[in-house]
Amino acid sequence: MKFSIWTALGIIIGLGVFILTLQLAQAEIYDLLNLNIGILVIGGTLGSSFLAFHGRYVMRTLYALASIILPFHISPQSLLTDVSQTIELAKIRTTHTIKEFRLALTTVKTNDDFIRYSQNLIATGYSDTQLSEMLNDAIETHFERQMVQFYILRYMSIKAPIIGLIGTLVSTCVYINTPNAISMVNILLPLMYGILFSAFILNPATEKIRQRYEIIRFRNRLLREGYVMLSAGEDPLAIQDKLNSFLDKSSRFKIANKSLDII
Repeated sequence: MKFSIWTALGIIIGLGVFILTLQLAQAEIYDLLNLNIGILVIGGTLGSSFLAFHGRYVMRTLYALASIILPFHISPQSLLTDVSQTIELAKIRTTHTIKEFRLALTTVKTNDDFIRYSQNLIATGYSDTQLSEMLNDAIETHFERQMVQFYILRYMSIKAPIIGLIGTLVSTCVYINTPNAISMVNILLPLMYGILFSAFILNPATEKIRQRYEIIRFRNRLLREGYVMLSAGEDPLAIQDKLNSFLDKSSRFKIANKSLDII
């Protein structure tokens, strides 16, 4: 299984800085490890989330949280591949009959839901306006469904320190009533765990997930423009120039001698 190098690097740096700080302060890290408090903070955060949101959305959010350690499937190179495939289909569109073109669309193998949905709509023969509207609705509704996970993670990142604070308040009450029952370190540990859980895990994961979903929406919008022009029978060069307007200047295409070259 492959892992995201940058995510792994971020985890290593975050833990390294934390441990180094403890070492410089001449503190024993073992004094700060407490499984019960960890269960309190994590369990309390999850419990609050299940109360606030439908369970299946919380489970999807936990899966999305775990998935940030895996490489993201969209990259500059994958965008180049998507654009190249669209331009190659445009070449078929201009050199074959519409029946042959639609048959070619149905034989394209892909695991991407949006590409498969788009090609099926084109093969069905909808007008350019209808195609654009349906693809735009598919993009935006998919983005809205995905952003539910972002909202749940953001909720968790807010609640985790609050759960930790509650644990600290309870520990303080116990300490006031029975001073010898608990140490001052254990009083503050729940709050520290809540802040660390939020700052080092939930907050970064929230932003990474939001960024990934926005990248997916950008990529689908790019493909939508290409597919609408493809359905209209536009020239491959026109499609290339339109899609190039979405891409970084270092990742643009040119068509030469009916072959695709990366500038």
